[in-house]
Amino acid sequence: MQPIYTYTLTTATNNFNFNNIPQTFTDLQLVISARATGSTANQGMYIQFNGVGGTTYSGTVARGFGSSVDSFRFNASNAFGQYEIPNELNTTSTFSSLSIYIPNYTSSNFKQLIADNVKENNSASTAVQLQLQANLFSNTSPITSMGFGTNIAAPNFFSGSTFSLYGITKG
Repeated sequence: MQPIYTYTLTTATNNFNFNNIPQTFTDLQLVISARATGSTANQGMYIQFNGVGGTTYSGTVARGFGSSVDSFRFNASNAFGQYEIPNELNTTSTFSSLSIYIPNYTSSNFKQLIADNVKENNSASTAVQLQLQANLFSNTSPITSMGFGTNIAAPNFFSGSTFSLYGITKG
């Protein structure tokens, strides 16, 4: 596992990219610790590959809320946008933890992703949200760039949010 990019925000911003992802690894591991500004319920973030839109993102999400669970499927035309992150409605200085594993990112097949996400909130009245996701990027091009942004136009990623991308070679 070798670091490719690490980007820690020093000011609030609502989107940015990792460009020119090297094509020399077998798999990718994306690790994110993020928080949003604003106070809209169910704040999330999105990830888009290669600037591609048009019904290419789908997945199954299983969520836990402390004493309840649910699951759902989604199809999206622009990006993966089901990753929940805390904001100003949640405990001060809490950040989400998100890990996404992308095997065979250079192949000419559709790309599978395995994601786990925790939306942290240190409050007895509001449960932490845990997510496991199986996602599919229905595109045959190698992944060469990743775009990140918040799902709601007004909020930004909070300063201190960190995005790290690692390349993994076969052993």
